[in-house]
Formats: sequence, C-alpha cells, structure tokens
Amino acid sequence: MKLPKAFLDIRFLMTRYEPGNELHRAMLEAFRKVFGDTVAKEPIKMTRAVEQSGRFLSSVYEIDYRTMTRETWRRARASFDRAYDEFRACFLGA
Repeated sequence: MKLPKAFLDIRFLMTRYEPGNELHRAMLEAFRKVFGDTVAKEPIKMTRAVEQSGRFLSSVYEIDYRTMTRETWRRARASFDRAYDEFRACFLGA
C-alpha cells in the first residue's frame, strides 16, 4: 500500500515497545509495511523507567535513577538516546 503523499520530514515513533511481545512485533512490522521509511527505526522500548515517566508526566531524563535498578535506567536511557539520535539526524537533514 502506498501513501498518496510523501512526507520527507515526518516519522512515526513506536513507544512502549516490547520486543518480546509477539503482538508488538507484528504491529511494528505492519506499520513498516504501510508507512515504509517514515516509521522510525528505533522504537522506545518499554521499561520500568518509561512506565514511571508516563505515570509522573516527566521524561526518562528527569526520573531519579535511584528509584530503580541501574540496568533498567540504562536500558531506558539507551532506548531514548537512540530514538533522539534518529530524530536529530532527520531534523538536521530537513
């Protein structure tokens, strides 16, 4: 399926993505089939830090890392950092 218009500077970002969840993987693959390269390559992975950031309406960068395990915080930060790097490259390219 092709979209009638091509958007060069818009990306769809999958958030709260669980790579171990078959439904999430299928949904991301379906989005990529329909929207192609406009789907961000780096989804935001669901971690406890992401869950808490949504609950407290703050970003992962604002959460106190001491409220969770260091590895959980690192995974969340790495996921956000990769998504931000992709966004930044798209933004600067525009």
